Amino acid sequence: MYQKRFYTVLLLLAVLFLPFIGCSSSSGGSDTPDIPPAIELPTMDTIVGSWTISETTDKRDEKDYDRDKNVDEIIGQETESITFTFNADGTFLATQKESVEYISGFYPNSIAYGLKKGSYSISADGILTINLAGEAFTNSIEDPDKIVWTATTSMESVSYAIIGNALYPYVFSRVGDGSGLVGTWEGFSSSQDSPSDPIEYERTLIEITESTITKQNYYKDTDEWVLDDEETYAYAPRTATTITVTAEPGTVNEETYVANCFLDEDFLYIDYDDNNLVLVKDDSRHAGR
Repeated sequence: MYQKRFYTVLLLLAVLFLPFIGCSSSSGGSDTPDIPPAIELPTMDTIVGSWTISETTDKRDEKDYDRDKNVDEIIGQETESITFTFNADGTFLATQKESVEYISGFYPNSIAYGLKKGSYSISADGILTINLAGEAFTNSIEDPDKIVWTATTSMESVSYAIIGNALYPYVFSRVGDGSGLVGTWEGFSSSQDSPSDPIEYERTLIEITESTITKQNYYKDTDEWVLDDEETYAYAPRTATTITVTAEPGTVNEETYVANCFLDEDFLYIDYDDNNLVLVKDDSRHAGR
C-alpha cells in the first residue's frame, strides 16, 4: 500500500536482487535545522544525476571453528549501497553493491552487484514512473560488455520530492482547508508486474489533528476505492523538521520514535512508519536522514 510498503518504486527495484539494509529515523539531535528546507517537486532536469543510500555495519562471527566455541567478535565491515543514476534521455541504471572486507586474511573479501535498468518519466505533479526493462547479477562491473542482462518488465509509480538535496518518497498533497500539519493529505501510487497484468492503483488519506495521525489505505476495485486498512498514531511536534510519533499507542507493541517531517502550504512528507529510505544526491554532503 501507499506509504505502507517498506520498499517501493526505486527501492523495490533494488530489493529484488539483494537483501538490503534497514534505516531508522533521525535522532532529532541538536544538528536538526530549525528552518525546514523547501519541498521541490522533481522534474526531468533536476532528477538527472546519481542518488545513493549506503550503510556500513560490523560483520560479526558467532562461531570460532578453530576453537569450536561460540563467540561474538567483529571480523570485518559489511557495506551495502544502492545508487540510481537518472540520465537526461529518460533512462536509468540502478546499482546495488554488497561488499564485505575482513580484518584478517582468514576469510576472503567478497563483493556482489545487482543491476537494473529501464526508463523513467516524471509528471507535472511530481509523480515518478519507473519502467523496468532488465536486470543482471555479477561480481564485477568493470567490463559492462561482459554483464549478462535478463529482460524483465514491471512498472511502479509514486510521488517524490527533492528536499535538501535528497530524494524523498511519498509526498502528499493537501486536500481542502488546513493549517500547518493539521488537515487532510492525499497520495496515490500505481504498479504493474507485467504488461499482461492489470495496473494496481492505491490511495492513502492522512487525517491529522493536533495530536493524532490517522492513515487510511485504499485500493481500486474497478472504478471504486475500497478501504483496505486504517491505523492511528499519536504524535507531538518536536522541531521544524521532525515529530515524535507513537505507533500502536496504548498497546504492548507501542513504540515511540522521532520521524522526519517536512511540509509547506501544499505538500507534506512524513515518515510516520519509521521505514522510508531516502536517496541522497551524490554531489551533496547533506545526509538527508
